Amino acid sequence: MPEPIASSTDHPSVLRYAATQSPATLEAVERVAVAGEIDAARLATPTRGADELLLACKQSGRALVIVSNNAAAAIEEYLERHSLRHHVAGIFGRPFARADLMKPIPELVHQATQALKAEPEDCVMIGDSMTDIEASRKAGVRSIGYARTPQRGLAMIAAGANAVTDDMAALAAAIQLHRRG
Repeated sequence: MPEPIASSTDHPSVLRYAATQSPATLEAVERVAVAGEIDAARLATPTRGADELLLACKQSGRALVIVSNNAAAAIEEYLERHSLRHHVAGIFGRPFARADLMKPIPELVHQATQALKAEPEDCVMIGDSMTDIEASRKAGVRSIGYARTPQRGLAMIAAGANAVTDDMAALAAAIQLHRRG
């Protein structure tokens, strides 16, 4: 295994490597990744303002789904642990042993818009990674980058984000101001 992969803390890149360079090991690598994601979900704390954002979407009549390169089981664990599951209409996590469908491939974004029975141009994806921005752009969905630093925000704009925020609570307030009629 080449050094950048052997020492990587980015498990999606390890999954991609296994899928392309060692398909026979992909399922074993996937099982380890899912277990690690579930363990991480048990320790993770919500991003400040994220719970307000989920509530604002629900109260304003906007369906919210999660599209992630993480396994759906880990997302479920996190949402249940923080009593947030009832705010989420659907979860579109990485299909087991299908690293080829992870973002920036837009497949999961397409599945989400179809499940919502929505046109891509009527949706907005909020994401904290460059792959989120790229997948949304490829799917025809507008995007809002969540950037913790100004440099990251500039990179997201350069990658095609329609807007950038560093404050989920402010985004929640904006959604509340623009309730659906």
